[in-house]
Amino acid sequence: MRLGVIFNPAKPAASRAAEALVSAALRRGLDVARMSVEAPEPLAGFDRLILLGGDGTVLQWAERLAEAGVPVLPVNLGHLGFLASAALREEEGGWERFLASRGWVEDRRRLLEVRVGGRQEVPPLVLNDALIARQRPGRTLDVELRVEERLLYRYRGDGLIVATPTGSTAYAYAVGGPVVDPALPALLACPVAPHAALPRPVVIAPGREVEVRTPGAEDVVVVLDGQRQREVPAGEAVRVRLSAKEIRFLRPAAYHPVEALREGLRRMEGLEPWGGGSSDRLRAPGEV
Repeated sequence: MRLGVIFNPAKPAASRAAEALVSAALRRGLDVARMSVEAPEPLAGFDRLILLGGDGTVLQWAERLAEAGVPVLPVNLGHLGFLASAALREEEGGWERFLASRGWVEDRRRLLEVRVGGRQEVPPLVLNDALIARQRPGRTLDVELRVEERLLYRYRGDGLIVATPTGSTAYAYAVGGPVVDPALPALLACPVAPHAALPRPVVIAPGREVEVRTPGAEDVVVVLDGQRQREVPAGEAVRVRLSAKEIRFLRPAAYHPVEALREGLRRMEGLEPWGGGSSDRLRAPGEV
């Protein structure tokens, strides 16, 4: 097995964990390579990846992980842990258990394709959400939401979020959107601070394309996973659809998305996680 270890050097814990993991892999005679998130390398040829960081690191690498199609274990060294839900206790030999075990399950998450206007370029992929808003915050704009070219609603507000079920616990959650089971293939459209009661979050079937227009606005951008942004030329639309591409997350055999969601929501609200959840630490298959 060829193993790739991706770590965020800005996090001292990630650097230490990467060193420990590489040492453990070499002791087992594995072919292992260590990669910094700041100096990306091709992912082709790896059988398995381990990503050390947090949810932000996962979002930073989401498009590359989907394009590579290599199973990846995201290990949480950040705060929330919705995406990077696994955690290791190195003092208990967690790396050794991981490298020796085989009972991992795949948790596949689909991404969004985001197109601006009539551009023919390969559309960027996002794991959580795309935000359509003014470049300068604090200024409202008119928003039109269309589904399959049919107007759903028109309103004035701060913008619109189009999210995946994975992203329903991110920005969409903060503006009052529902939490959607990540196993459900769907789109989620959430108005941001609408100046009326009518426009509400709506869940849309996976085969439909969402079109967002901002009539009269000239300084509109689409923000992709909070990591990068693109300008939207005046009069152009942003079109979003669910992509066929997905990220193949590896989870411990004891992982359950409901428990991971429960603990993530409690951390987001500033509460201590409840004991007993499978996201508390990374267990080897069969370990209690």
